[in-house]
Amino acid sequence: MGWRGGLQSGVISCGKNTFSAKNPYEHIDFILALRNGAKYSLVGSDVPVKFTVGDVGVASDHLPIFVDVKL
Repeated sequence: MGWRGGLQSGVISCGKNTFSAKNPYEHIDFILALRNGAKYSLVGSDVPVKFTVGDVGVASDHLPIFVDVKL
């Protein structure tokens, strides 16, 4: 948990490795949600590693993270 602007936040993304994109060995990327009373539920989170087009290793040295939330 961290603090920003006096509001508490928490990690809602999965704990999979995101760095490096070519050979992920370290978990250094996160998605946070503010704990400000807003109602949501976590549907899922993942780090995709297979892509149908493109080379993520050319676009970034990190793998992307996605989080699906229901508001």
